[in-house]
Amino acid sequence: MTAVRPSTRAALLAAAAACAASCTILNIVRQTEGWTLTLQRASDGPNYVKPAGFTAYKPPHGARFINLYLVIKNDAGEARWFGYDSCAVDLDNEWLVPSLVTSYMGLLVKINGNEEYSAGESSHRMLTYAYPKGRSPTRARCGGAIFELTEILR
Repeated sequence: MTAVRPSTRAALLAAAAACAASCTILNIVRQTEGWTLTLQRASDGPNYVKPAGFTAYKPPHGARFINLYLVIKNDAGEARWFGYDSCAVDLDNEWLVPSLVTSYMGLLVKINGNEEYSAGESSHRMLTYAYPKGRSPTRARCGGAIFELTEILR
């Protein structure tokens, strides 16, 4: 076991406490339509995202960002397109599509529109939703896969 200096330990505990208030580690796996989707975590905020480049994104007035961190894998034997608009969170009787999609392993890069996945390819994506303050989604849907969020984001 490696010894941890008290100041380092305090910093790690503070970081863990901050995450506990805003994000939950999940690793929930769903398979649908030849895709494997792993919801690694969900977070309420931060309310500021700045991918590579000069544009910073903030939620509109009266909203906050809900982020879903997904690993998306093409299980098919051929290249296929994945539409991020197929991943939505519920709001009353409607489904909200992501306001922003970015990579989150390595350089934070904005993903525009649909993305082609080679056979067996997987990617880490953060789907960011502008959601009304004071409310939380209960479910997320990606194609035919449903993720229950009631106990995760409260």
